[in-house]
Amino acid sequence: MINPFTLHNAPVNLQMARPECAETQLAQSASQLKVELDQWVQQEQGYGYTNCAAEGISQCYESERDYLGLSRHCLKTLPACLGSLTALRRLDVSWNSLESLPDRIGELKALTELNVSGNKLEPLPDSIGELKALTWLDVSYTQLKSLPESVGGLKALRELNVSKNCLESLPHRIGELKALRKLDVSGNNLESLPDSIVELKALRELDVSYTILESLPESLGKLESLEILSACKNPQLESLPENLSMLSKLQRINLEGCRSLTSIPESWLTLRRECEIVLSRSGLSERYIQHLREITSDADYNGPRIQFSMGSGQNTDMRSLKELLAEIYEIAGCDQPAQLLTNASEFVKGSLHDWLSRLSDTYEYRNGGARKKAGLAKKITEYLELADKNTAFYDAFISLIEGETRDCGDRISLSIMRLGVMKRLVEFDMSDMKGLAELLKKGVWTIGLPAGDTPVMGLLEQC
Repeated sequence: MINPFTLHNAPVNLQMARPECAETQLAQSASQLKVELDQWVQQEQGYGYTNCAAEGISQCYESERDYLGLSRHCLKTLPACLGSLTALRRLDVSWNSLESLPDRIGELKALTELNVSGNKLEPLPDSIGELKALTWLDVSYTQLKSLPESVGGLKALRELNVSKNCLESLPHRIGELKALRKLDVSGNNLESLPDSIVELKALRELDVSYTILESLPESLGKLESLEILSACKNPQLESLPENLSMLSKLQRINLEGCRSLTSIPESWLTLRRECEIVLSRSGLSERYIQHLREITSDADYNGPRIQFSMGSGQNTDMRSLKELLAEIYEIAGCDQPAQLLTNASEFVKGSLHDWLSRLSDTYEYRNGGARKKAGLAKKITEYLELADKNTAFYDAFISLIEGETRDCGDRISLSIMRLGVMKRLVEFDMSDMKGLAELLKKGVWTIGLPAGDTPVMGLLEQC
């Protein structure tokens, strides 16, 4: 029996031999698709933009479009009939409320790009490994605790982003991704990297920042195509591989904020001069930094450039996150909740640490007096506790503070103002029309919120 979902891709001679049969089958499959989409919309009970999504899927099927964008449609599920879109090359379902992907997603044999970031997926279906044409996959910000071994089947994959999740390990079969050029596993709870990573001979960029790695494996020294290695904000990182000096294409090693780091291998000083090593805000002693400066300032030195400092605008507070939180609550004069952000990933903890450590840069903190300082600290504690119990505010909060700690200059005061706006939006009762008018009249919208496809914008869309 001919599969109605694949008949439109049947050989030309078959379609010409029975044109009326082909047309009938196509009409039947389109009708069946409509029935399945109607059932899906009813099942979702009008949640989010399911009607709009169903219309987009239907149009995509009928006209054999190669792109389907369903980002920020507030979807909780995807219909199984999505697998019928056999002409689809690019699929974007990012920043919804998806907890799973349909098994039939593996039927999208032409798919080259898939974006499922910003959802709550656990786990990914094994059928993901059947996407043999896939070259780009983004599953960041999805709360994943594991990746299926089947990802090893993605033989054409060139870029993989699994950052900002809850991964404790990577699958062994990741080493089978021979075409992979960029791998981002930052912001996970990784304690080690699999031995198979040595097989990624085409890898050019590797990001292992914001993890709990205590060492980087010697196998990294065999990644002969590696150009950029980011391992910043790893608080427990102490040991570095000697043999990275063998990588002739290396352009940048970023170890910023690795507070347990006390030295780098002497062999790294033989890397080519075009390479840059970033050591700012790390645990290097002044004595060791002076030692490196003496070496690199020698007239005969021909090794890599070394960056020790981010400049005077950056706070280099070496206290732990626990100590910074305790200080904020003490200044605010209130008790710290025992379970505050206990399930946060290393990425979140790192971003929060950097943000809190720069509060002392603000005018209010330095010159506002004890009363204003206590008021500022009280605001911070309110934002922290709201983030701990409100998912929408949590996502926006983390996105905002991450951006502020990345940017140069003192933007912490502005971030506090923005958090105040977001808190009002989260707690605002949209049925209170008088209050809404007052909110708009006071010019809340004139405060510059982060632009683009971020959790902050998603928070606004929910209001």
